[in-house]
Amino acid sequence: MTNYCFFPHITEPGPQEEDELYEMYMAETNRVYRYENETLVPYEEYWGTTPKYEMLNNKAVGAHAIC
Repeated sequence: MTNYCFFPHITEPGPQEEDELYEMYMAETNRVYRYENETLVPYEEYWGTTPKYEMLNNKAVGAHAIC
């Protein structure tokens, strides 16, 4: 017996592919900016991707926004 009978609004988990699709679609919403000349500038190379270590620069400040 599972707890699903006690909590009818909770459903069985979906297939693993659903998780992978969700993660992919969420990564597409990532917006990354660089700080240049007192302004935040889109870092378009990394838009819609998972943030990567390579985008970091020890002399720069980064901002990451999820919209």
